[in-house]
Amino acid sequence: MMEYGLVLGGGGAMGSYEIGVWKALRELNINICAIAGTSVGALNGAMIIQGDFERAVELWENITLDQIIDIDSRLLNKGLLKWKKEDFSLFFALFMDFIKEGGFDTRPLRKLLEENIKEDIIRSSNKEFAINTYSITDREPIELYIDQIPKGKLVSYLIASACLPIFKTAEISNIKYLDGGFYDNVPINLLAKKGYKNIISVELLTKNIKRPLEIDVSNLITIKSSANLGGLMEFDPDRAKANIELGYLDTLKTFKML
Repeated sequence: MMEYGLVLGGGGAMGSYEIGVWKALRELNINICAIAGTSVGALNGAMIIQGDFERAVELWENITLDQIIDIDSRLLNKGLLKWKKEDFSLFFALFMDFIKEGGFDTRPLRKLLEENIKEDIIRSSNKEFAINTYSITDREPIELYIDQIPKGKLVSYLIASACLPIFKTAEISNIKYLDGGFYDNVPINLLAKKGYKNIISVELLTKNIKRPLEIDVSNLITIKSSANLGGLMEFDPDRAKANIELGYLDTLKTFKML
């Protein structure tokens, strides 16, 4: 069985697509020996390293925006903010919190990750796991492999990797971080530099910020969506289910099984 490294791109709510890719790779008996991800790709990558497929599907098929940011659920409709005159006071309060905090509060996301990411399992998996983020404080990209992340800090660095500009800035040890996708949204180099030559990359966005390959990859398979995946913040269960199915079918097609 050929071993592959898997690179998962960022794309917010579109990340459900990557779970469909994982579903197909499991059925195809493709052995994933290493994962690199940025933003939501880093979050999905952690779940894949854990091997908890059913839990990942359950999370995505029940995802709502109030599980990501601190927002009154009454303002939501099918994964998006809705506007009604009678909700003005709620919208105004949300806007004032946004201004005060410098972005949406992601405490719900942290809670979700703390409940579902098993750092000890990831560290003992014997599979390479890498993520990237960007240090606003030092104005430089940060690329981290699992053995470089302090124990007990994995969730914090996952949030740092997925910290969109509309979110309250992620901060670890007085260093502020921004979403890694603004440096490299499909971090193939993280695995190429470790010597992986067979790599599957998943791209969620039609236009990505991508770094040129620093090391040749002899067998690079790219999986892209064949249809629209919705909005970056469209955390809607129905959309997630459709994206999972699309990721599954696109992957089968990529490997000539459909």
